[in-house]
Amino acid sequence: MSRFFLEKMVASRLRFFLVLVWSCLFIAGAVAEPLAIDLGRSDPERHVRPLGEPYRGPLIDTHSHLVAPKGKMTAYGNPDILAILERADVSRIILLPTPNAAVNNDAAVRGKREALRKASAGRVLAMCGSDYLTHWMYDAALSGKLPGDSVSQMERLTTDLNGGGCAGVGEIGLFHFAKVRQQAVIKLPAAYPPLLAIGEVAAKAGLPLDLHAESREPNMAPHQAEVFATIDSLFERAPGLRLICSHTCLTTARNARALLQAYPGLMMNLRAFRNPEEWGHLEPITDLQGRLYDDWAALLEDMPDRFMIGDDFMFGWNDPESYERHFQKMRRMLGSLPATVAKKIAFENAVKLFGPLP
Repeated sequence: MSRFFLEKMVASRLRFFLVLVWSCLFIAGAVAEPLAIDLGRSDPERHVRPLGEPYRGPLIDTHSHLVAPKGKMTAYGNPDILAILERADVSRIILLPTPNAAVNNDAAVRGKREALRKASAGRVLAMCGSDYLTHWMYDAALSGKLPGDSVSQMERLTTDLNGGGCAGVGEIGLFHFAKVRQQAVIKLPAAYPPLLAIGEVAAKAGLPLDLHAESREPNMAPHQAEVFATIDSLFERAPGLRLICSHTCLTTARNARALLQAYPGLMMNLRAFRNPEEWGHLEPITDLQGRLYDDWAALLEDMPDRFMIGDDFMFGWNDPESYERHFQKMRRMLGSLPATVAKKIAFENAVKLFGPLP
């Protein structure tokens, strides 16, 4: 029996468990009426959309990172990001601390990220907060407690967001598992109160929250119910929140559609996964040739105002020359969509959310 069909069989047996988890949260008042959860894994051999002529319009990368180099990656430790954007024909980039910034020496690049933002004349924006919020929450969750300094942390976040240098909050980790480079694991409880408080602060400031929430672990253990419950609770606590679910919420097109239909304030960014051996269990939107799966193409066409591009590039770890190649592939992928849809996803939606270019 193939691994795919084995996973389908296991998924069918776990579906009842997830509905039970969600129902318990519903009965306890933690979430609203439950959405239908699709636990199954999409067939990686399903139909794809043929590539078209590359999209040649403006493009904004709403989700990438500047990180401190380490180990064998030190050769890439001082990238000229503005020059790289020029070569890749990317109009603007939003840089975020990673969910694991607190354990990856983010302090070494924090000043560099801020200096780049100030010198870029609006071409580089920065989100903030994850470098001191994600592992603050996780450290408390590991002990089975709520952090004791929530008030001071929310005051710090409020000050940052009101200071004019933050384009939003992120990339906050709800679930982030070890897929590559011995990443530190992040696993918060569903609807964790400090995370809901972060959502309230972001909504009050009128700025978006970027959330990383993996729907399953590398061993295929599911977390869809907890992800859905947390998103529901975020909007219940802060109805005006603008929430970005990183990398299409790392779930199926069917689940993504259900979430977007349920929560008008939810958006998603698109990442074309490049390492199936590391990310293949997390529902890539394209096949290995970079062609959009039909179910994702249909969703993008049905809800073109709800998606943006987010390459998830690691400046400081990744070879800078590969950034241009990523966007060549992204433009070919966008070329398989109607021109009006492609431009909304590539550029217009990001302008609406983050403001016009100068």
